[in-house]
Amino acid sequence: MRCRITVLVFLVLFVGYLCLWSLLSDSARTLNPDIDLLTVTVAELQTLLAEGAVSSEELIRQYVARIENDNRRGLQLRAVLEVAPYGDLLEQARRYDRERTGGRIRGPLHGIPILIKDNIATDPALGMRTTAGSFALCIHLSLCVSELIAVDSVVPRDATIVERLRKAGAIILGKTNLSEFANFRSLNNTNGWSAVGGQTQSAYVVGGYCLRQKTIDGVELRLAVIHAAAALEAR
Repeated sequence: MRCRITVLVFLVLFVGYLCLWSLLSDSARTLNPDIDLLTVTVAELQTLLAEGAVSSEELIRQYVARIENDNRRGLQLRAVLEVAPYGDLLEQARRYDRERTGGRIRGPLHGIPILIKDNIATDPALGMRTTAGSFALCIHLSLCVSELIAVDSVVPRDATIVERLRKAGAIILGKTNLSEFANFRSLNNTNGWSAVGGQTQSAYVVGGYCLRQKTIDGVELRLAVIHAAAALEAR
């Protein structure tokens, strides 16, 4: 009996190892060497997509891998709070790739991954919360029948800008960090810091964050994760 349990445990661990190896090797696929994720523009990506030099699915894989490597690990940039479910992202990318092959181009953002700031609402179907960088919105407490119940805080639908981006074919890759509540938290905020994400850092200068620097929104951040982002910020 003990021998059978040992064999069963070994098989479970082995299968788990194979699954992990598959995921890691999948995310480590190399992109066209002519594409520099740090400097490439949307227009350049669209040209490459039109020429078949790269697919939207490959872009998703590469950007997610970059986020996994340097957001919480590696350079620890803490620029992205949340990434949409990976399977959903791949499904969207493949759909847009098929549309492109079939001659349907929704617009200049067709099949382009986009990061948006986490104070911009996204439909629950996208699998992400809208927290504005605050634990108060990450989890809210509801008093129900004299019991305190924790409930995930989600918005009912997309913000107008997200709705338009999606109709134009953009793929909402994830949510970026920000100054908590877009700097409306207090009169003495630290730019680029939120309770949910911590302190965002520069991808170019380690420890080079400057207090005069405006909150980083995925483009200003120089994260080298994504080429475009949408943001709302206090001015």
